Amino acid sequence: MRTLIPVKDLLSVAALLLVAVLSVACHEDSTPSPAPEDENVIRFSTDVEEPTDDETETRVATAYDTSGGIPQDGSIGVYAYYHDNSNWATDFAARTMKPNYMLNQQATNTQPGSYYSYSPLKYWPNESGDKVSFFAYFPYTASADDSGNSANPANPSLTGITPLLTENTAALPSYAFTVKDAPANQVDFLVSKVVTDRTKGSLSDRVHFQLWHATSKVLVSVIVTDALRRQLAYYKIDCIEFTHLYNTGTLSYTDGNTFGWGSQSGDQSYTFTQGEPQLLLPQTLPGTSEIQMDYSLTFNTDGTVYTYDGTGEVKATDKYTYSITGAHVQLNTVPVGSPITQWLPNHVYHYIIRLGADGIDFTATVVDWGEEVTISDINVEEPS
Repeated sequence: MRTLIPVKDLLSVAALLLVAVLSVACHEDSTPSPAPEDENVIRFSTDVEEPTDDETETRVATAYDTSGGIPQDGSIGVYAYYHDNSNWATDFAARTMKPNYMLNQQATNTQPGSYYSYSPLKYWPNESGDKVSFFAYFPYTASADDSGNSANPANPSLTGITPLLTENTAALPSYAFTVKDAPANQVDFLVSKVVTDRTKGSLSDRVHFQLWHATSKVLVSVIVTDALRRQLAYYKIDCIEFTHLYNTGTLSYTDGNTFGWGSQSGDQSYTFTQGEPQLLLPQTLPGTSEIQMDYSLTFNTDGTVYTYDGTGEVKATDKYTYSITGAHVQLNTVPVGSPITQWLPNHVYHYIIRLGADGIDFTATVVDWGEEVTISDINVEEPS
């Protein structure tokens, strides 16, 4: 086993280890020691960018800093696999790769567009035959038994993420994940593919992670057709709800470049506000799941008695108001003719409910992440 010469003051290292979320065991027979020059420090950067080839396009969410993809002071978690005179392919085929160099190492975007800060620092191996491979995810979350107090933003109870990989397990990263009920608490869970066989000589001065959205983004818009709008005095949407969805699952990799979801469970309903997206669990949509909507339409009248697909009652002598409760459709049958039966990671599903003179129509489209149409782009104002 090759060793590197330590450069950090031992007392400083000890102090850092006491406060670091990750405890990395430095065993002479499994991992190298630090190299002496600062330029040998392993540095990280990230981006949430357009994939290549046939992969679904994604863009940086508006809540993220465009120079790095992660908000300032946001943290990624890093796993690093050390290859002693070997490489990723060989160790993966033999199932001997272990995250023995970094295990869920917290690295913080303190200066967006620059490098991530972390401690204790790790260094590139001195020997050219020794390589390191990496994974990353966001937002960093402490392990379940090291979550700290409930106000800690890296607490699994707040992010919904529980990292599952342990240091002595020859495996790829995996995560248990539970979607939060309230949209404001739902996290944009991002994951990278493996960055393989890196040495200091194989790159300029950094390990760069391209991150993909691990969840599905879902939003709902309501459109009133022109024919119906001409007949209305006003309308009101009381509630839009997606029912009986899975909210818990496990993200895992089949290889370093392919991740997916399994073990989905739960029975959760989500209430939607028009144009407000929710980050939900990718899943094969259960047959019990529905889109449900409560709404009311108040028609102008000149003596004509209007009929509408729903139940209603007369609210005034000169207007008819129809109050429809529980208008619904089975989610995995929308849209008619080409139903969306599965939500995939890194995709946006836009459900559009059209209220027409003859009834209600449910449609849906799949669009690129970042290309979803906001509510301001669709005319849904109440008629004057």
